[in-house]
Amino acid sequence: MAMPCLKKTITNSEIMQIKTTINSLGIIWLLLITPLAGLFAQGILSGKVTSDKGEALPGVSIMVKGSGRGTTTDSAGVYRINLPTGACELSFSLMGYKTKQTTGHVPSTLNVVLELASQDLTEIIITTGLATGIKKSNAANSIVSLSANRLTGTVVPSTLDGAFSGKIVGATITQMSGAPGGGISMQLRGISSITGSSQPLFILDGVIINDASFDAGRGTNAFNGSNSISKGQDNLANRLADLNAADIASVEILKGSSAAAIYGTLANAGVVIITTKKGSIGPTKVSLTQDVAAISATKFLPYGSWDATKIRAFYSDTAQQNTEIAAYDAAKAAGHIYNYPKEIYGRTAIGTYSQLGISGGSEKTRFYISGGYNHEDGLTKNTGFQRATLRANINHTINDRWDFQLNSNFINNVTNRGWENNDNNGVNIGTNLTSLPAYAQIHRLPDGTYPVNPYYAENPFHVIDAFINQETTNRLIESFSTNYMLIKNERDQLKASFQGGFDYLLTEAKLYAPADAQSQINAISGYPGASRFTNNRNMNTNFQLALVNTVFGDRFTNKTSAGLVRFNQNLSVNAVQGEGLVTGQENPNNAVVRSTYSYNQQIINAGAFLQHEINWQDRLIATAAIRVDKNTTNASYNTFYPFPKASLAANLTKFDWWNISEINHFKLRFAYGETGGPAAFGSNYSQLNPTVYQNTLGVTAPVTIGNNKIRYEIASEMEYGADLGFFDNRITLELTYYDKKVRNLLQPFILAPSVGYESITGYPIGDLQNRGLEVSLGFTPLNKPNVKWNSTLNYWYNRSKMTRLIIPPAAAGPNLGALYGFNELRVGQSPTAFVGTPVQPDGSLTLYGDAQPKFQLSSFNQIDFLKHFQLSFLLHWNYGSYVSNFTRFQLDQGGQSPDWMVPTHLDASGNKIPGASIPTGLARQKGLTAAYFIEDASYIKLREVALNYVIDQHKLQKYLGSRIHGIKVGVSAQNLLTITKYTGFDPEVSAFGQTSVGSNYDIVSAPYTKRILFHLGVDF
Repeated sequence: MAMPCLKKTITNSEIMQIKTTINSLGIIWLLLITPLAGLFAQGILSGKVTSDKGEALPGVSIMVKGSGRGTTTDSAGVYRINLPTGACELSFSLMGYKTKQTTGHVPSTLNVVLELASQDLTEIIITTGLATGIKKSNAANSIVSLSANRLTGTVVPSTLDGAFSGKIVGATITQMSGAPGGGISMQLRGISSITGSSQPLFILDGVIINDASFDAGRGTNAFNGSNSISKGQDNLANRLADLNAADIASVEILKGSSAAAIYGTLANAGVVIITTKKGSIGPTKVSLTQDVAAISATKFLPYGSWDATKIRAFYSDTAQQNTEIAAYDAAKAAGHIYNYPKEIYGRTAIGTYSQLGISGGSEKTRFYISGGYNHEDGLTKNTGFQRATLRANINHTINDRWDFQLNSNFINNVTNRGWENNDNNGVNIGTNLTSLPAYAQIHRLPDGTYPVNPYYAENPFHVIDAFINQETTNRLIESFSTNYMLIKNERDQLKASFQGGFDYLLTEAKLYAPADAQSQINAISGYPGASRFTNNRNMNTNFQLALVNTVFGDRFTNKTSAGLVRFNQNLSVNAVQGEGLVTGQENPNNAVVRSTYSYNQQIINAGAFLQHEINWQDRLIATAAIRVDKNTTNASYNTFYPFPKASLAANLTKFDWWNISEINHFKLRFAYGETGGPAAFGSNYSQLNPTVYQNTLGVTAPVTIGNNKIRYEIASEMEYGADLGFFDNRITLELTYYDKKVRNLLQPFILAPSVGYESITGYPIGDLQNRGLEVSLGFTPLNKPNVKWNSTLNYWYNRSKMTRLIIPPAAAGPNLGALYGFNELRVGQSPTAFVGTPVQPDGSLTLYGDAQPKFQLSSFNQIDFLKHFQLSFLLHWNYGSYVSNFTRFQLDQGGQSPDWMVPTHLDASGNKIPGASIPTGLARQKGLTAAYFIEDASYIKLREVALNYVIDQHKLQKYLGSRIHGIKVGVSAQNLLTITKYTGFDPEVSAFGQTSVGSNYDIVSAPYTKRILFHLGVDF
C-alpha cells in the first residue's frame, strides 16, 4: 500500500533558525580544518647518506633542530621524513664519523656525505651494552673504543689478547709467559676480588664467551713428582687467544661498575665488548693479506762462565771438585763447551699469518665471509701455535621495519707450549738450565738415548724431543639478533629486539712423559711412564629480549629500554691418567695404574633491566637504570638482587651562552653504578667425601663446609670526568677520576676447632678500595697536504688498599715464603704489595713495592706522509711495578749468576762478612732477605712500530686496470725494544696465571719474544 504524501509549510522563523545552524556548523568546520591545512602543508625530505668513499651508511641518526623529530637511515643508507615545507636545519651523526649540520628544503632530496672523524668525541658507542647506544660526546663514562686500525693496523698480533697491551687506559695487562699461543692477565681499574676472578667479562657479538684457562694436569704428581695439583703454574693460555683479530671491527671496554652496572652480577671486573666486521652495500670486495714473521728472544739470561777456580769455589766436597774439574778439562779439550740457553732458545722461529676476507651486499642483504690461518713456531723445538678460523656474518633487511643478523665462527686451535714455568720437580726446561754448567755433556747419544743430567732432575733435550704438552681446541660461536620496529614515526619509535647465541668449545689436552725419562725413572709412584688425556667441554648460552621506546620531543628526547636476560654456563671436565707405560706407548688405558677424574659445573644467571635516558638537546643527558639478578652461586639462588646505575653529562658548549670558539667541546660528567662478582661454584653447599668401609661405598662428613648465606661480592663506583675538544677537535683531552669500593670480599675462613670443621669455603672477610686517575690527550701536531701526524698520549694509575678486615693480617694468593716475598691482606695496605723478610720490631714483615705500577703512560703516533707512506708506533712506559724474581735464587743455587765469582766482603743485606773476600754467589746466600728477590720491574717498551706503503686505486688503474683496488706493503715489529733494569727474561710475568693477587712471580718462565713482520695486502 502506498504511503501517504506528507506536507508541511516552513515558516519564516524556521528558515532563520536553519540559516543560523548552517552558519555555526561552518564556523566549526573552519576551526577543524585550519590546523589540518597546516598539517597538509608539509612535504617529504628524503635522500641517501654515504661515506667519503661512496659507501652507503645505515643507522645514521638524523635529527631536525628545534622540532624534536628524527629518523635513521635504512640498510641502504636511505632516509625519508615528513616535515613542514620550507627550510630546516638537520644533524646527521654516526659512530666514527664527523657529525654534519646542514640545511634541507622541503619538499626536496638531500644527499649527505659523512667524513671519518679525526678524533672520536662524536662517536656512538655502547654504554649499556644491552639495548641502547649513545654518542660518546654525550656519554657520562670514560669508555675506551679501539678500532680495527688501532688493534691490528700497526702489527698483526699472534693472538687477540696480544693486541691490547698499552692501548687501554686504566688497564694493567700482563703477559703471563713467552710461550707460544698467548696468555694474558687483564685487570681494569685494579683488582676486584681476592680469591675470585679480576678478569673482565668478554662479549663477542652479543655472546658471553669463555676466557678461562683450562688445567691440562701438568701439575699432577705423575708429571712433576709433587703430591698436589698446581694448576696456576701450568703455563696456561686463556681462550681469548682463539679469536682472530683480523675479524674484529671494534672493541669497547667498560672499565668500571658505573659503566658496567647494567651487566649486574657478571661485571665486577668490567666488560669488554667485541664487535666483528660486517658487509656493506656495494660490489663484492676481496681482501687478501699475508704476513711473515721472524721470531726471536728479546733477551737471554746472562749465565756465568765456568773454570777450575769456580768449580772449587762452588763445590765443597774435594772428590766432587776433582770429578767436575776432570769433566771440565775434557770438555774444553774436545771443544765441547756449550751455551745451552742459546742452543735451546736461540733459534729464529717463523710465523705466517694469512687472511682472506670477502664482503659486499645489496640493499637487502650484506655479508662478510673470512678465513684465516696462523702458524707460529716457538723458540724451542717442537713448540708452536697454529689456528684456523672461518667466519660468516650475514645482515638481512626483511622490510623497513624488520631486520636480523647471524654471525657464525668456527675455530681450530692447536698449541704446543712446551714444558716451562715452575713444576716443583725440575722437569721444566728453564729450571734445568739454571743448574746446567756449560761443560756438561747431555746431548742425545748416537744410539738415540739421552745421558742422565747429574746436575738436576731431567735432561732438557729429552724433554724437548720426547715429552708432549699439547692442547687442541675446537670452538663454535653463534650469535643471532633481530629487531622489529613496532612503531616508527617522526615523534615516536618502539623497537622490539632479541639477541642470543652460544659459545661451545672442546679443549683436549694431552700430556706424555716417556718411561725412560730421568724424572720418570725416579718417579714417586714407582711407575715410570705417564700420560694424561683431558677433555674440557664448555657451553655458554645467553639471550636478551628487550623493548626500546624513543620519544622525540620539541626540547627533550626520552629513551626507555627494558628487558629480560639469561646466561647459562655448563662445564664438564673428564680426564684419564695412566702411570706405568712402556716407552713409546702413550695410551693411558695400557698403563699399570689408571686413574680418572670427572667434574661438572652449571651456573645460571637470570635477570631483568630497566633504563631511562633523557636528553635535553644534547646539553644535559641524564640516565637512571637498574638491573636485578639471581644467580645459582648465591645461597638464596631464587632471590633477585638489585644493581642500580645513574649518570649525568653536561655539554657546556651546547648552551647558547657559550662563546669560546677555540673550545668546541666541553663536557662535565658524573656516573655511579654497582656490579657483582659471583662466589666460586659450590661455595654455597658442603661437599661430602666418598669413602669405602668394609667393601661398602659411603660418604664422610666434610672438613670444609659451605656458606649457606653466601652471596656475591659487591663493587660500587663513582666516576667524575671532563672532556674537552679544541680547534674542531684537533686537540682533545679526557680527564677521569674514579673511586671504586669492593665490599664483602670472599675468602676461605678458618674456623675454631670447637666448631667441628676446619674451614668454611667462602666468607666475607673485608672490603677494599681502588682509586685512580686517567688522562687521555689526542692532538694533531701536523696537518699539511703531504704530512699528517695524529698522536695520542695516555696516562693512568690505580691505588688499591684494604679498608676493612675481620681477620688478622694474612697472606693472600700464592706464597713462596717470606724470604721471597708475598702479598698480604692488611688494613690500609695494598693487597698486591709485597711483604717479606726481615721482620720489623713490631713483628710485621717489611713492606716492599707493589705489583701494580705507580703509573703507566703510552703514546701512539701515526704519520702519513708523501701521500703513500704511513709510519706508526706505540710506546708504553710502566713505572714502579715490582716482581718477586725467584729465578735469581735458582741461578745462584746453580752457580750460573754472571757475577757469581766476583769477590766481595758483603752479604745479601750489605753486611760485612769477616775474613777474606768470598765469591758473590756464596756471599748472597748469607744474610738473604726478600729485598734481594723483589725487584723493580719498571720498563719502557716499543710495543709496535710499522712503516707501510699504500698504493691506491687511482695509481693502480694506470698500470693494472680496475681489478685491483689497493695494495699495501710494509714492515713492522712487535716488542722490538725493551728498556728495563729487571734481571729476569721480561718484567711482564705471572707464573701463577690469572690470579687477582700473587701474580707478579717469575719462576724461570719461557723467554719472551720479539717479532719482525713483512706485510702484503691486496684489495680486489
